[in-house]
Amino acid sequence: MSCDWDPSGKPEMVPMTRTALRHLFSKHCKVIVTVLWNGGPGIVDETLRGVAVQMGKTYGVDYINLGYKAGTRR
Repeated sequence: MSCDWDPSGKPEMVPMTRTALRHLFSKHCKVIVTVLWNGGPGIVDETLRGVAVQMGKTYGVDYINLGYKAGTRR
């Protein structure tokens, strides 16, 4: 799951990301998250951890956050 948003998108994107994560966790999917925008890793990690705690999921077992990866434009 690529969470490509930053603080300016938080009001819109956090509720949708929470909903998507809850759905994936409820279906017992293993979730892998990455972020391609440099302003988003902290907010995305906070959102992911919050939902994981609510759903009783364990880092490294049920989900993992690959963090920020800089992209290039050509």
